[in-house]
Amino acid sequence: MSDMKKLGKVVSYILLVLGVANMVFLLTRIKKAIGLASSYELISTFGEKSVDMSKQPEIISLGAMFSDTTLDYTQAKTRREPYVLELMASYAGVKVLVPEEWYVETNGKLKLSGIENMTMTYEKRVPDLIIDHDLVFAGLEIKVI
Repeated sequence: MSDMKKLGKVVSYILLVLGVANMVFLLTRIKKAIGLASSYELISTFGEKSVDMSKQPEIISLGAMFSDTTLDYTQAKTRREPYVLELMASYAGVKVLVPEEWYVETNGKLKLSGIENMTMTYEKRVPDLIIDHDLVFAGLEIKVI
């Protein structure tokens, strides 16, 4: 019976160390999110946010963490040069709404994340929107309206 107690203690210590490591990781991410204010034009943390992108500049950066963010480009005017969205998202969902005729190009890093691009990427070579992303445990949905 004492072997079982020793094994239980070892497992408890291992779980405690893993829990502390996870908290340090999360606190580091939260610290970065708090620092987002100085490095991103748009910030979305802890909640739901919807932004009309027609009133934003052509090149914009967004930091999203623990949030659900919708970026609406449906009222934005088509331009010769593409709009550029620099996106960093952790533990977040980002939905980008674009007009039906738009083509959206995505470039960047994915870490346990996913992208669903519903634009007609094969019909047009020049993008209307370029999304440069760094996604960690996040989802990016590009939806045609």
